[in-house]
Amino acid sequence: MHFVYPSKCPVCGSIVLLHEPSLERITRHLGSWSRDGWNINLLCATCGRGYTHDHGETPSYQTESEDPYLLPSGPTVFHAALKCDNENCESPVVVIALRDRGATEESVTAELPKWNTADLTCSRGNLAAVPLRFQKLFFVPID
Repeated sequence: MHFVYPSKCPVCGSIVLLHEPSLERITRHLGSWSRDGWNINLLCATCGRGYTHDHGETPSYQTESEDPYLLPSGPTVFHAALKCDNENCESPVVVIALRDRGATEESVTAELPKWNTADLTCSRGNLAAVPLRFQKLFFVPID
């Protein structure tokens, strides 16, 4: 049994279910980029909007079902570090892209033009540079 935390995109209403076992593994890979493991930046796979998941915003629930991110056929996770708009700042605006199995760095990179990170900031409070540019993009192993 584990907790599930629904996360709703504020633009299109798509819901992502964040399962506690894999969520811990996803945020562990953030390392020094993470300001708060519970309030993470997600990229909506449907509309491309970047938003901050607020742990307290939607009620969590317990489930006995398997965590889909831990299954061999489960979704793929990427961390995207975007350059911030302050050229003197080395801190990226970090977002997590949860995608279907089989997604690649190339397919996630191809989404970049449709992403809208709006009010997301780096750890120093700077917005992402427009147009969006990767500082780094990488696959996150959840095993």
